[in-house]
Formats: sequence, structure tokens, C-alpha cells
Amino acid sequence: MNHIELTEYNLTTDKIDNESYSILFISDVHYGTVQNTQLVKDSILKMNNLKPDIVVLGGDIVDERTTKEDMQEIFKELGKINSTYGTYYIFGNHDRQPYTTDYENGNRTFTDSDLNQSIEKNRIKILNDDKIIINNDIVLAGRSDAEWEDSINRTDVNEILNESDLSKYIVVLDHQPVEYEKNSQEHVDLQLSGHTHGGQVFPYGTLYNLSGRLNYGEYEIGDMKQIVSSGLTGWGWPMRNEAKCEYVLININ
Repeated sequence: MNHIELTEYNLTTDKIDNESYSILFISDVHYGTVQNTQLVKDSILKMNNLKPDIVVLGGDIVDERTTKEDMQEIFKELGKINSTYGTYYIFGNHDRQPYTTDYENGNRTFTDSDLNQSIEKNRIKILNDDKIIINNDIVLAGRSDAEWEDSINRTDVNEILNESDLSKYIVVLDHQPVEYEKNSQEHVDLQLSGHTHGGQVFPYGTLYNLSGRLNYGEYEIGDMKQIVSSGLTGWGWPMRNEAKCEYVLININ
């Protein structure tokens, strides 16, 4: 947990003419819980030096043990990252503190309204079953969280894309690496996910791999690329012996 690294992917496409784009993908920060907060801030300074075109926050930036003050602080820090086309956010399964719902006894430290206000105050746009078109080249579609691995009925990806021009480069943001086969069939070009932490502590990642589920790294699903990040930090325990702490830069050429 004392090391955070840059992981870089280079993708090619014939859908974008005379342009290249870089996407900075940050997921699973779980701020103020198991990671040294100064180390996170130092990493954000390094991210800013990358000068990305697009910043994507892939969920679980905070969790049920994050204080309201820490929640406000991390979005202020992430909002400082300079980019050409802005910063976009999707919810993970921990952000809204669903495992501390005894609000009357003070177990929950901030409300959904507090969370949304802190995100939007720092010029970060929430994509919750919504999309945005960037520079007429990229469709960025953000999903609501699938909770217990797609145990809920979500807005269908078709409705979110809503007949988006397939000549554009389509990126789906989904905190959990689910529905990737369906997204591939819907002509999505890239799906970005986190959630797994790459296993974090043995043998979880190994069991994920043996079960055939997507755990960490770059996958090819039909014509679609799926990238699963192991996250900037971890959850629960201040230790990691599977995968690594990372932030991800995707270069699309």
C-alpha cells in the first residue's frame, strides 16, 4: 500500500481522424481509510503532469469509513487535475456508504446530497446512466453501479447510448467489470472498470481468474477492449499482495 504506480495502455482505432486522446482512469481510492492520504495527494500531483485529455473517476473514491471532511477533501484534490475535456464520475458500490445505513445513530458520515454537492462543486460531472459526446469524436457513457454483480435491474446500455453514431469511439464506464459481452455486441469500443482491486489479498485474485471472471488488466471481448484497474488503493485492510496500487493512462491513437 506504500507504492502507487502509473500503468499505461496504448489502443488504436480507425474511428478517429487526425486526433489522439488520453484518458486518465482513477478508481477505488477509498480515501481516508487504508491508504496514506499524503501519498494519494502526491500521486494526484503526478497525474496532473500527464496533462490528460479526459479524466474518469471509476467509483469507490470514498467508502463507508470515509469521514465527511475526507470526502470533501478528496474531491477537491481530484478536481485540481487539469484536462482538456473535463473530469467525469461514476458511482461504485461503496461511495454512498450503503453498509452504514443506520443514519440516525451517526454511522453514516455524509448524505447523498453532501456527496453530489462535493463532486459537482469541484467541476466534476456525474454520469449516472447518462452519456456525453466529447469533441464529436468520443461517446462517454457512465453506468449506475451493478451492486451485487448485476443483481439489480439497470437502465439498458441501449437506452443510454440511444442510437449513438457508431462511427464515434464509444467508451462505457462501469465500476464493476460486468455486461462486457453485451457491450461488445452493442459496438462499444472500450469499457473501463475497477472494483476487483486485482484481488488485493491472496487468494482472491487467483480465485477470480480460475472462475473465468475478469480480474485485472486488458481483455479483448470481440472487437471491444476491456480494461480493469486494480485501483489506486484497496479496501478493508492496509495490505496488498496481489496486483498493485495504480492509476491508469489510456492513449487512444
